[in-house]
Amino acid sequence: MTAIQFTVFILLAILFVGQSLLFFLFFLFSRKLDKKFNGANGKDILNLLADSIKKSEEVERSLGKSLKDIERDRAILRTTLHKIGFVRFNPFKEMGGSYSFSIALLDADHNGFLITSLYSKEGVRTYAKEVKEGVSEQVITQEEERALHQAMKK
Repeated sequence: MTAIQFTVFILLAILFVGQSLLFFLFFLFSRKLDKKFNGANGKDILNLLADSIKKSEEVERSLGKSLKDIERDRAILRTTLHKIGFVRFNPFKEMGGSYSFSIALLDADHNGFLITSLYSKEGVRTYAKEVKEGVSEQVITQEEERALHQAMKK
């Protein structure tokens, strides 16, 4: 065997050992990846990804429905009488106690009504007045005005 043949033989041996070592390392790396990605309840990574996408789409549909429900509820809430102002008073100085009252009931756009109840020795009288956009077409008393302002602040 000549020196050139011996050198070629040594180089081929080193190349073979190097390739064997690279193959072994690749095999170990691939086993680690399999353990990492196949370890979640026996599913592989593609199935996990598909499940995640499916769940994400379900959440998106549910969120869309919830947003529509919220908008519908907001529209309904605007029309409910949820702004309230209440004032008790004594319109007649000779009577003791504040048995009379004015109450304002308004929606989000300040539409609604005022109810005033006047208590006297002769009896009780009740009055109702319509309110549109925070204003009544009828003349209102100071107590009704205070009740109306209380309700509009809320």
